[in-house]
Amino acid sequence: MSLRLFKIIKQLTQLTGVAAGIYAMSLGAPPLATFAMMAVIITGPEGLEYFIEKGGGSA
Repeated sequence: MSLRLFKIIKQLTQLTGVAAGIYAMSLGAPPLATFAMMAVIITGPEGLEYFIEKGGGSA
């Protein structure tokens, strides 16, 4: 997987997390639970990126 493809997937995941949070709040979800869900979705790829960079990744 190239770095550019990973960055695109990461940005799409973050955008999806924000959209899901906004949609959940529009349906009446509790704000604290919604923000927690959004934080998990948004930081997921960041954690993966940390392990890829730490391990050297693939060429």
